[in-house]
Amino acid sequence: MKLPHSSAIGAAILSILTWSSAFPAQALDTKVRELQGRSTAIRADNEFGTSVAITNRWIVVGDPGHGERGIEAGAVHIYRATNGSYVRRVSGSDTEAGDQFGASIAVFGNLLLVGAPERDEAGFFSGAAYLFNLATGKQIAKLVSPTPAADDRFGAAVTLSDSLAVVGAPGADGGVADSGAIFVFDTKTGAILTYSTSAGLPNQPFQPLDSSANDEFGQSLSLCGNLIYVGAPGAASDAGKVYLFDVTTGVRIRTLTNPGGANAARFGETVSFNGGKVVIGAPNDDEIASMAGAAYLFNGTTGIQEFKFKDSAGQIGDTMGSSVSLSGNLALVGSQFAQGQQLGTGAAFLFDVTSGALLDTLMADNGESGDLFGSAAAIFGNAAVVGARGVDSATEGNDVGSAFFFRPVGGPLPLMTVAQTRASAPDTSGAFFRAFRETGINGDGETIFGAQLGGPDSGGGRDRGVWHSLGGPLSLAKKSRDDLSSLGGAFTNLRATTTLLPVMNVGNRAIFQTILAGSGVNATNNRAILQQVQGGSLTSVLRTGIAIPQLGDARIQSFREVLQTADHDSLKVSYLLRRGAGGVTAANDTGILTVNSSGAVTDFSAREGGSTGAGSGEFRQFFGRSAAGRTNFYTFGAFHLPSVSEPVEQGLFFDAVGGSRGAVMTQGDDAPGIPDVETVPGGQFRSFTGETNSTQGYSIFRATLTGLGVTRFSNEGLWKETASTIKLLYRRGDTIGTGPDPDGINGDDPIAQVDSPDIVVNRVLRFWPVGTDGSVVLVKLRGPGVNASNDCALFFNDSTQGIFVKLMREGDATGDSDGSKIRNIQRVDVYPDGDGHYVVLVSLTGPAGQNQALFTGAARFGFSNTQSALRLPNLKLRKGTFYDPGSSPANRLRSIVLRESTDRTGAGGKGLNHAINNNGKIIVNLQYTNLMRELAIGEP
Repeated sequence: MKLPHSSAIGAAILSILTWSSAFPAQALDTKVRELQGRSTAIRADNEFGTSVAITNRWIVVGDPGHGERGIEAGAVHIYRATNGSYVRRVSGSDTEAGDQFGASIAVFGNLLLVGAPERDEAGFFSGAAYLFNLATGKQIAKLVSPTPAADDRFGAAVTLSDSLAVVGAPGADGGVADSGAIFVFDTKTGAILTYSTSAGLPNQPFQPLDSSANDEFGQSLSLCGNLIYVGAPGAASDAGKVYLFDVTTGVRIRTLTNPGGANAARFGETVSFNGGKVVIGAPNDDEIASMAGAAYLFNGTTGIQEFKFKDSAGQIGDTMGSSVSLSGNLALVGSQFAQGQQLGTGAAFLFDVTSGALLDTLMADNGESGDLFGSAAAIFGNAAVVGARGVDSATEGNDVGSAFFFRPVGGPLPLMTVAQTRASAPDTSGAFFRAFRETGINGDGETIFGAQLGGPDSGGGRDRGVWHSLGGPLSLAKKSRDDLSSLGGAFTNLRATTTLLPVMNVGNRAIFQTILAGSGVNATNNRAILQQVQGGSLTSVLRTGIAIPQLGDARIQSFREVLQTADHDSLKVSYLLRRGAGGVTAANDTGILTVNSSGAVTDFSAREGGSTGAGSGEFRQFFGRSAAGRTNFYTFGAFHLPSVSEPVEQGLFFDAVGGSRGAVMTQGDDAPGIPDVETVPGGQFRSFTGETNSTQGYSIFRATLTGLGVTRFSNEGLWKETASTIKLLYRRGDTIGTGPDPDGINGDDPIAQVDSPDIVVNRVLRFWPVGTDGSVVLVKLRGPGVNASNDCALFFNDSTQGIFVKLMREGDATGDSDGSKIRNIQRVDVYPDGDGHYVVLVSLTGPAGQNQALFTGAARFGFSNTQSALRLPNLKLRKGTFYDPGSSPANRLRSIVLRESTDRTGAGGKGLNHAINNNGKIIVNLQYTNLMRELAIGEP
């Protein structure tokens, strides 16, 4: 509040839109535009800017004191986010004096949800909320509490997704009288949703176990995907708490308490959840000074506090954290009484969520004391809007209010740069990186990649090489035209012509292949597998054309596949032998070698013509692929002769280095999980079309079927081997499994993972092991409502714990407030151990400049069925985002490239490279609008 000004009432107050340079200047050259509302009534005490929201299309500003429908009836103003131009004003169909319509707002796509918490719907301040179509301005539904009562303040907080509208009523009877409550509505129908009240649930829907009167549960809300955070700033004598719920079940997953202790910080007064992070305001925090305020950043999946955001120059009563907003790698925190241009003007602080660093302080360059700049704040991508509900007008009076639109705002890339195109390539004589090819990351966060060179010492732009960061800075392993004499022996005076297929699954060594040239080199001996050891020199592991004593001096003609196990010291080399030498014929020229890091052959028994380990069976032609887990077991496919009296068949086999060997399944075996038809087995294995191994060496395999009742719509499946049996995971034509029972004890109907029980599996596209008994599978669907825009889905299954969860499906909303949806699942990689970290690259609906995104998640995170929402992916990088390097012009992200780790059959997690490691760190190839590309790593 400020001293009154003389006022004059205009017939109509137009929105005031002006551009000026932001203060202070920054590398992104941020501009700010002031927004005001429109009214034919006096605007004094309107407090325009009490609430704000922004997407890439819309800016929305609440004006709860707007008076055209009566004193403090309220209104909401809508602007275009492209330029800040005014679009329209909306009010509820029955908005009237005192409603405070616009005290809270939420936007998702073209949906707008508005709270009117002081509407006397069924008693003083019982409240209401309204759902609108932003594109047309038409009201879709009016939402009210099913049990309205005076002072509920239903609508004090609102949040929104494409299908759900959630309304907070901090004064309602929840767990106990006057503790607060939230209500969930269907955006399509406006109907309130009901949830299971099974006694087996850890809590009644959306209720804490520790409710008390005046907790103000529901004072703040933030929904993203299936997770919703609910603030209760009055809990624990105003210390405050925040609760995390699964919005599909109402089950409480976690409680966050005030990290500052028992002070009256009002932790949870504000909350914002996006991209797997949650920022929580504590405006009365007293670490810096009494009620100087602060905000806390938590990992939304683990619940671990990562940073405390505070103003080191904060003063008594600043109330930093009075507003908070998250988008991507940026957090915006309002401090409505902070010293801006003048004492008590207010400010909004922009933080990097990756480092916790303060990036910028946003202020109005015409700010005055009492503006309350930062009383509301919202950020989306590289644009922000900040409310200043206390701004006065020289012509209309006090507390008219304003909002300020800033763009672009930004910060550094939330990853660490490994290499950039046009940048000098280490250990070369002036060459630079021209293009990046194969990439990999190990458990220590070290990288390996192949690259093509340009400039001097690049062979006219034709040279390729392999670089790594094993134990230190980026170093060259070898590149085209490099001398290989240091390898000794038969490599003297030889050189590399190219390098390819680098793999690094362990923390101290990497492998890659090279094609050789030089004296004595020909097509029979021109390829070698080389190994780079951390802190050591380059060595040769295996070479074509060299006699191998364990194979009777046979010579390898080609490497069909080379795998590196993660824990066990071995490479699995599928080979084709040159006929003639060592007695090799068409009857014994394929097999698999196990070689250790010293180049010694440790297992050679898996060879065509050798024993299958099952009776008198003999191997015939090998498939040329295998799957290496984290143990000494590996799995492979081959033809075999069961006995001299039987025909050659396909089979899937296992081998343990130095141990047993045998069949997992063979052609003609009854396929487990396939129901019988008229007492005749309903399906037998016909062929084995892909395999991988769990961390304990158990197989996951895809196979085709034959037999009675098997058609082209049911002739393929995916199976999982366990210690005692083999289980069917997916079969073409089978319906999609149901998800977790909400209470985990089969007390309620399980959660449907697709929108029709008649949707079935059409094909298994990709599959990865996760832990001992889990799997992540990319499936193509068919059935009612399935089309090209929603026919692929990613599922997690744990066959032992009975957990089945849809992680992502084409057509799903991304969770970003612009309402964008998954158009195509482009690439997936999964780390097979630990929490089952996974990364998904997708294309999106919406503007071409923002139509690609990267998600990450942890498939095995969540300790029970009730916590399965924690397994779902979070959006981490999005095309079109500005990243500010600080010392050079910022650039927009133009494209993202992710290298998959699957083989030609779709099997992953088998000993090839990974794009994500056991800690969730990724390696990606990014291109910017200035055409620069870079490899970057980290946990975004």
